[in-house]
Amino acid sequence: MTDRNGHTRGYAIPEGLLGDKWIAHLHRDAETLLPLPFRQVVEATAQPFAQAIRDLASDHMVVGRVAIIGDAAAIPRPHTAASTSKAAANALALADELQTSPDDIPAALARWEPDQVVLGKYLRQQGSRTGDYLLFNRPPFARVG
Repeated sequence: MTDRNGHTRGYAIPEGLLGDKWIAHLHRDAETLLPLPFRQVVEATAQPFAQAIRDLASDHMVVGRVAIIGDAAAIPRPHTAASTSKAAANALALADELQTSPDDIPAALARWEPDQVVLGKYLRQQGSRTGDYLLFNRPPFARVG
């Protein structure tokens, strides 16, 4: 991602620094793809910005007595609308496991981690499929029968 001044940015271009060609591209896409109310929002945005959408789902969320939860462990795409609920699910499940065996934290973490890794990977896959459908009109799931 390169801003209007030629500065390479890793994850986002702040408002006011998006290049003119990308602003024109944004307006063209809004004109052809969006219904009028959304198009009006795009057109009314004086200084649009850009942010990369990345997929992440960790294979492990625990090392020793350290656990990562929420977006630190898995970042689903915005299409899933699941980031906050995933973080809450991670935290609640962790609290349950720690209450079950408060004197054996490694055992609690070992029981907690597998389901949470599966959840993160599921949301990553769901977000990717939904994004492919919304952006490229690719069917999100294979049809059976």
